Amino acid sequence: MFNRRSSQEQAIRILIVDDHDIVRMGLRQLLGAMDGWQVCGEAVDGEQAVAAAAELKPDVIIMDVSMPNMNGIEAAVRIRKSNSSTRIVLLSMHDPVQVAKSAATAGAGVDAFLSKQSVGRELGKVLTSFIK
Repeated sequence: MFNRRSSQEQAIRILIVDDHDIVRMGLRQLLGAMDGWQVCGEAVDGEQAVAAAAELKPDVIIMDVSMPNMNGIEAAVRIRKSNSSTRIVLLSMHDPVQVAKSAATAGAGVDAFLSKQSVGRELGKVLTSFIK
């Protein structure tokens, strides 16, 4: 968990990973409205996500499951191997329970799963749960 940071302290840094521009723009706008959270970077596929995670060292990664070149579950596995402290939230159009099972089987070590249909309502709750 993260310690809550005062408004004068550095915001919690988030990497957004999705192959659709409109989804990344929507997430950036949604997160911009949340105090204490800052988008530090974006990636369009799993390969870029792994590289960006190593370079930017975000506190949280919000990542789509279905992407070209490398899917979100495989990217999460690779990110988790090199960085155990980054929180990973997977997004999917598919059933989050099934995605969670697939991620667990792969050893992805994901912290949360959200359906894209509920992300607008649930993302704030998930991110807030990471703060103690």
